[in-house]
Amino acid sequence: MYDANFIEKVQQIILEHLQDENFGVDNLASEIGFSKSQLLRKIKASTGKTISEFIKETRLKEALRLIKETDYTASEISYLVGFSSPSYFNKCFHEFFGVTPGDYNTENDEAILSDKSKESNSSEPKDSILEINKTEEIQEASSKRKKFIIPSIILLLIIAFTYYFYANYTNKTTFFNKGANKKSIAVLPFKDVSQEDTQWFCDGITENILFKLSQISGLTVISRTSSDSYRETDKKIPRIAKELGVSYIVEGSVTIHDDEVKINTQLINSKDEHIWSNEYTDSFKDIFTIQKNVAEQIAEQLQIDLTLEEQKSLSSFPTENLAAYKNYLKARSFAEKGTKEDFDLSIDLYQQSIDLDPNFADAYTEMALSYINNRNVDINNWNQNLNKVSQLVDKALSINPDLAKAYSAKGILNIYRYKDKEAKDNFEKALELNSNDAIAHQTLANYYSRRNSEDLNKGLYHINKAAELDPFSLRINNIKIRILLENGKIIEAEEYFNKKSSLFSNKAKISIKNRIIGFKAKAISIEKKDWNEAIKFYHDEIKKDSQNVYIYSALGAAYNGILNDKSNFLKNAKIVYEFDSTNGRNMTFYLRALLDNEKFIETKRIMDNNNFKNLISDELELVFLFNYYYEKRDYDKALEIANNPLMQGPYSVLKAVVLAEKGDINGVRKILDLNMMDNIYKASVFAILEDRDSMYYYLENEKNIYQIREFNSLKAANPYRKEERYKAFLKKNYLPITHWNE
Repeated sequence: MYDANFIEKVQQIILEHLQDENFGVDNLASEIGFSKSQLLRKIKASTGKTISEFIKETRLKEALRLIKETDYTASEISYLVGFSSPSYFNKCFHEFFGVTPGDYNTENDEAILSDKSKESNSSEPKDSILEINKTEEIQEASSKRKKFIIPSIILLLIIAFTYYFYANYTNKTTFFNKGANKKSIAVLPFKDVSQEDTQWFCDGITENILFKLSQISGLTVISRTSSDSYRETDKKIPRIAKELGVSYIVEGSVTIHDDEVKINTQLINSKDEHIWSNEYTDSFKDIFTIQKNVAEQIAEQLQIDLTLEEQKSLSSFPTENLAAYKNYLKARSFAEKGTKEDFDLSIDLYQQSIDLDPNFADAYTEMALSYINNRNVDINNWNQNLNKVSQLVDKALSINPDLAKAYSAKGILNIYRYKDKEAKDNFEKALELNSNDAIAHQTLANYYSRRNSEDLNKGLYHINKAAELDPFSLRINNIKIRILLENGKIIEAEEYFNKKSSLFSNKAKISIKNRIIGFKAKAISIEKKDWNEAIKFYHDEIKKDSQNVYIYSALGAAYNGILNDKSNFLKNAKIVYEFDSTNGRNMTFYLRALLDNEKFIETKRIMDNNNFKNLISDELELVFLFNYYYEKRDYDKALEIANNPLMQGPYSVLKAVVLAEKGDINGVRKILDLNMMDNIYKASVFAILEDRDSMYYYLENEKNIYQIREFNSLKAANPYRKEERYKAFLKKNYLPITHWNE
């Protein structure tokens, strides 16, 4: 018998655990208070489906709703509805709806729902409520009722789905199960037990087995950067598993002698129970087969059914040239050391690999990454490196268009070329091919966290996944704290910081604590709709900790951006400088305040000091020289500095500003066309050009309050402060009306 109330309750429970990819039969039975056999019979009687089928169907229907009603990508939706692999999600979606998520559109929506309705009706059991009475009279009445009931049920389900989706996504900031994933695994560094030092080969085996496992749907694989921290550990398996948040650990050893390789591998669960082990002894030429077999047998032990695509992927070899492969592994071991000399050595070895096998796509990709990461070069070589990266990545993708790491490399390249949208597309493609790419998740988190409020949630989603995959990454954990703060989750950010604080240096801890103070000031200002509250807050914080130099700098910046109070800006900046005049950041903050107050003699005295040149980069020295001459209205000298080759990229704004002062509209337009300037700097350029409509357009499209405060502190804003439109702009952003606006 069909039990609508029961099915609705089951659906609600599934939706409450939608993001938990491990939520299954046992969990559902426990939640609803039935035994597994009772639950199976009742769901089978009402729907004609098994429990697993019903759970999957519920997930897929919610995925369809998200595709129709949100702008989440198919990859993001796959995780949000409990699929750990986008490729597996695409396969299931296509099997159920007849189209892939990417091919779905509103035109085929009606056909999809119609087909599913027929399929669902045909699968109902014989004792369904619609099958009890077979007389024509009852059937006719039932048909009439269905015309009314079915739309009502659909409406109720949509309401229920929406409610539970909203509740989960607004009340939960962590979209993943906090406990260990039942199908999560870490590969610890394999031990080198060879007579000679072949650690480079051993690390290559570890990396490649990890990579093979990461290609398996439904398996979360911890990044090597986190698992590598256990290289020399004496910690026991249960503790390692708990710290990494996994249920399984792979460990092993490698012996290489002459042309023979022996690999011992074992799979251990989080309770330190040995699930499986094997020893592979073969010639070096069979090394790829060994790695494939390890991945397949681990999947078998974890009861993961490999798709045909996954079997094909595991069976593919990066190269058939073993000499090229050896050079490749040695090159990667050098690149991991991170120095300029080691990057140079890695590039030479990658080139040797390519010379031996011109179709070695992985070698092109890794060589591109060595060029990217080798940042200790002058600006001209850096630009050449980026051009080389572009050629290498394009070559890699022409050989293997499904190489996830190549798309990640291309994404990084586009970030350096200020092509954010292209970078986002690259990283999303990388995740479609390998959902365990922590760097891709991290970069997308950064991308989304700097946009509108809806995208902030996407940023949080991706950084949660990145932190799950690489829990010991300082960068990822730092970004997660920032994104939590940007989402207004200050308490959760503090709790997360306290949990992860042991990873950070004392300097980093101080920085994060100060960042939290800044967000608290913002929160109270937004709550009371008055940025004057931030100034009061900082004064109170100084009473609590008068030795915290950050608070004085935050207070000085607040006076400058909120009240355009240059005097108090300088007063607090001087306190910051006197705390530690050998700190480059303190010095530049004080110089900014001096220039804003046109204190040119003191500014020049500091800039002529060797301490100034030693504490800051060549680029920043040029920036302050530019500002010095710009504030003195020596625009020719300022333009000369702006034309320096070091003043490219984001520093192009300086040239745009001085060209605007000189009335060179065409020159300004050329720089604007490069699209390297934020809204606020575009607004400042148009303010100088007295183009009010353009100025207000960019001002009113800026969402970042600190950027808005920056503009409010500029002298370029002075001619507009008394205008009603400018005062309305201030009020909209909770900035006070002062004597400047009267």
